[in-house]
Amino acid sequence: MRKRFNPPHDSGAPAIGDVYLSKSKRNKSARLLRGLQYIFTDSDTHETVFTLMEEFIGQRKLDQGRPGMSLWEILVLGVYRVGMDMSYDRLEDQVNNHRALRGILGLHALPDSTGYYKVYSLQSLKDNLGLFDESLLKKLNRAIIKSGHKLVKKRGRHLR
Repeated sequence: MRKRFNPPHDSGAPAIGDVYLSKSKRNKSARLLRGLQYIFTDSDTHETVFTLMEEFIGQRKLDQGRPGMSLWEILVLGVYRVGMDMSYDRLEDQVNNHRALRGILGLHALPDSTGYYKVYSLQSLKDNLGLFDESLLKKLNRAIIKSGHKLVKKRGRHLR
C-alpha cells in the first residue's frame, strides 16, 4: 500500500503549510499550489481526499516492487500537470527545479544538509501519474468543491 505522505529525507525541509506562495491573482501556478496547500493543511479535506485516493488507487496491485510515489506526490503532480496544461517533459523540469512546487511536495528546493536531493525521472512521472485518471479527478473535484463551500460559509461570504 502506498503511503499518504512520505516525510522529507531531512527534517529541515519547510512544513507544507509554511511554504511561501505568491499572492498575485494572475499567477496561475501559485493559485493552484495554494489550493493544494489548503487540502494538505485542512484536516477534513485532507482525510476526504486521501480516503478517495486510497480507495481508487488501492484497487490496483501496487504492493509489488519498489515503493512508488506517495499519494500526496501523485495528487500534487497530477493536479499541477492538468491545471497548468503541461506535458510530462515540462512537468519533469518544473518538479525538479520549481522551488514552490518542491515545497508543496514537502521537499527541499536545494540539496539538504546530507546532500540528498530528490529528482523525478520522466518515466517515473508517467508511470505514477497514469494512476491519476479522469474519474478520480472528478471525484476529488466534487469533494474539494464541497470543502470550498464550507470555507466560504465560515468566512461569511455568499456564493454567487
